[in-house]
Amino acid sequence: MTKSKFNGGQLSLIEDNIIYIQFDDELIVEKSHIDNLRISRIELIGSVKKFHAIIDLTNEVKLSLDAKSYIAHTEVDVRICDVIITNTNKHDIEAYLYKKFERPKNQVVFKKNLEEAITCIKDFEDNFQKKTE
Repeated sequence: MTKSKFNGGQLSLIEDNIIYIQFDDELIVEKSHIDNLRISRIELIGSVKKFHAIIDLTNEVKLSLDAKSYIAHTEVDVRICDVIITNTNKHDIEAYLYKKFERPKNQVVFKKNLEEAITCIKDFEDNFQKKTE
């Protein structure tokens, strides 16, 4: 698994088009962290390759309002699907409110662990393949 550190966390390339994003513990994610993440992602897979993002929020990470809005509306041409991993009811509620009020342009799904997230993406890919055949 290829990994890349950025100011605020780490990216891991799980498969050709699946990126696992882990933020530093108890980080309040700002727009600048997302910009740094984007630079690391481009170094890892390039600027035009479409990808799925698995975003791990299990270590008490909080997203600022600016970061939420920025994430919801940027790079939607290359992000196929965001799978957000949550492990508390508080995170579940925050993730639900993000989806409801920010109205991200790409597909957003919530799962409880990395294994479920990867399975979800593979199912998404399989369903997409069947629709295009």
